[in-house]
Amino acid sequence: METDTVRKTPAPYGQACSNCVKTKCRCVVREVGVCERSKYFAHRKQFLGSTCGLARTLISDLRLDKPKEPSGCPSLGPYDKGTEEVRATEGNRALLTVFALCTNVSKTFGYDLMPWSSQCEEAYDQLTKSIECEGDVVLVSLARLARIAVCAMEVYRRASEDSNFAQHATMAIEPLKLALHNLRTSFSPVILQHPEVAIYELALLQSPTPLVSPSSNPHSIFAPRRVEYLLACLETCKACCDYTLAGDVRDISATSMLIFPYCLKIAYKLAVLKDVPGWDPAIATATVDTVQCLEQIAVIAENANAKYKEETGEDSVFGEAAVMLRATAPNWRVPTVEQEQTVGDVSAPAWNCDIGGDFSLTDFADDFWLSGPMNF
Repeated sequence: METDTVRKTPAPYGQACSNCVKTKCRCVVREVGVCERSKYFAHRKQFLGSTCGLARTLISDLRLDKPKEPSGCPSLGPYDKGTEEVRATEGNRALLTVFALCTNVSKTFGYDLMPWSSQCEEAYDQLTKSIECEGDVVLVSLARLARIAVCAMEVYRRASEDSNFAQHATMAIEPLKLALHNLRTSFSPVILQHPEVAIYELALLQSPTPLVSPSSNPHSIFAPRRVEYLLACLETCKACCDYTLAGDVRDISATSMLIFPYCLKIAYKLAVLKDVPGWDPAIATATVDTVQCLEQIAVIAENANAKYKEETGEDSVFGEAAVMLRATAPNWRVPTVEQEQTVGDVSAPAWNCDIGGDFSLTDFADDFWLSGPMNF
């Protein structure tokens, strides 16, 4: 009896491993979904960091970030051929999903949480060749876009640390624009005709008419391009704010929660930006009213809190958010000329330093392209 039991052990063991891999891969996708769609995003960076850590742990536990056939290390345990098919489907999706998630969070934390590896490259190639649904197409596109974002972050870091590199940052931006163009040409007509895609494409890719002409300044040849970038940035901020304010805050993604305050910060910075040839801060003031946006999102948060209170009988995090937003909105009002003379440099990081809460995302002191000599 014991001999028969031992003889039959490998079969159920292999089946159990296969089911375990499938379950954990789905857990990875669900964890990413929790991070992207959580309605209780109260701890901000701590929540993102812990979720990314959990997702990366599952990836490592499944050995998706390691070679398929290890070099015979006994500590790795038996190698189950039955898991190869699972790894080629759910595993590839899970690996690329976690990479895209970690890339988005890396832009907030300032360092790489999950670098691109040969396993990611292999998963990308396999998933590209075996598209099974529309979600695979979106995931492959997100992975490519995440790789471009990683390169853009590296340019940002180098420019922030090296002033000489910052003066020639435009040369590093052109290859990124080419990569975005190549990605765009690979999209299907259905994706390109999507309304949200069209909005961002208009804001990012359409160049405004130059407002200034070259002068004797050695950097004047970059002045028109600089104004184009600033206008495109302003239009993108407006599109992001409009998108957030048009939806229900209960269904907003974690990524949008990060982007919305950052866009308000950039719009405010553009509204008080001085000494840039050809740039009129009044354009930013007329395009995005930061105070009005904060008041609108406060109303949306109050409505969401009321709906949750009807369902649960208790106030939610949105009630506290609405109070904080209303209290901080006046601090983001663009000052008049008289107020500027009294307060001083309103673009300095100390302008809103007395605001309570975690406002690290609204600190624009380290944005090399929005502060200093503007050497685009």
